[in-house]
Amino acid sequence: MRRIRMTLLAVTALVFSSCRDGNDCGLCMISSEDTVSVNGSRTFPMHSVVKFPQALYVADYLSRNGVSPDSAVVVRKADLMQDTWSPMLEMMDTEKEFSFIELLKLSLAASDNNACDLLFELCGMPQDVDSFIKGLGFKDIDISVTERQMHGNISLASLNSCTPEEMSRLLLWFHEHKDDNSYYQGIWDIMASCETGADRIPAAFGSDCRIMHKTGTGFAPEGVLPPMNDAGIVIRPDGRVLAVSVFIPHPVSASELSETVKKNLEHFL
Repeated sequence: MRRIRMTLLAVTALVFSSCRDGNDCGLCMISSEDTVSVNGSRTFPMHSVVKFPQALYVADYLSRNGVSPDSAVVVRKADLMQDTWSPMLEMMDTEKEFSFIELLKLSLAASDNNACDLLFELCGMPQDVDSFIKGLGFKDIDISVTERQMHGNISLASLNSCTPEEMSRLLLWFHEHKDDNSYYQGIWDIMASCETGADRIPAAFGSDCRIMHKTGTGFAPEGVLPPMNDAGIVIRPDGRVLAVSVFIPHPVSASELSETVKKNLEHFL
């Protein structure tokens, strides 16, 4: 953590760029040479990006308690939310066993909301995840509510929030610690196979880049594009590492997030 913060202080220039005129987006891109920030210290709702810091907590919880990621739990379909994004519902009749690694894959790669809440219930509630992340030194990431709570009152979505700068710092921390144990390595591998958001951060880079990321999509009235987020690590062909966190509360097109990233890549060429 200390090395990352020293790197941020040592960059040669902090570049303030811009998003679309009048848009209140947030962006932070950090490499070892430079940092680009657009409203980087401002707080934004994470939406499903919260599943990334939650996964780090789950990995730590399983490791500390000697629980194998292959350990299984029985899940009853009737106990789950039925009116939410949840691919696991299609995998079930009345009940089914899921291992922790399967739940993590569903939550991270498929952004399954029920899988996310099951991990809260089984490993630690939002306040536990929040304490863990703050204990790592990331004070500008707040985690307070579950998916079920947000679906019951969508205004609560703003309680799971972060600044783009802090999320990018957490991503760099994870890149630095991904080989600490097999649990973190498993999280890295899952996020590298993310099934959602091909039109977000990945669309801003060539196919020769390696990308691990977690998307987030907010609530919106019918006919209005929902808030779009994405946060990830990009490893370029020459080995350079770039942390990218983007939060667009009011997008005007599905490609706005990737276009925002592209527009700011000139600082890292």
